[in-house]
Amino acid sequence: MDYVNRLDNFDGPAVGEVAVEAQLYEEAFSIFKKFNLNVQAVNVLLDNIRSVERAVEFAFRVEEDAVWSQVAKLNSERVWSVMQLSLYPCRRHHSVFGGHSSGRGC
Repeated sequence: MDYVNRLDNFDGPAVGEVAVEAQLYEEAFSIFKKFNLNVQAVNVLLDNIRSVERAVEFAFRVEEDAVWSQVAKLNSERVWSVMQLSLYPCRRHHSVFGGHSSGRGC
């Protein structure tokens, strides 16, 4: 995959599409990301690699509405749970009845 990062003079969108067709999904993701084709990159994560977690992480990193729009097309409960884990990895859960910590730490 290092070769993707070293090469510069190539048609990124076309090569990325060829990589998807050849089922080289990680390479396609890297190519689209390198050329700032973030919607295509997140689509590879969602449609081909099938990693909601990576798609949410990528959306947070690029902060583009169009990328979030693609992520939002998924089952909202699954996306919401992944976002909660991303935003609050060390949050303590409180009891509904007493407000006490459940004792789960980071």
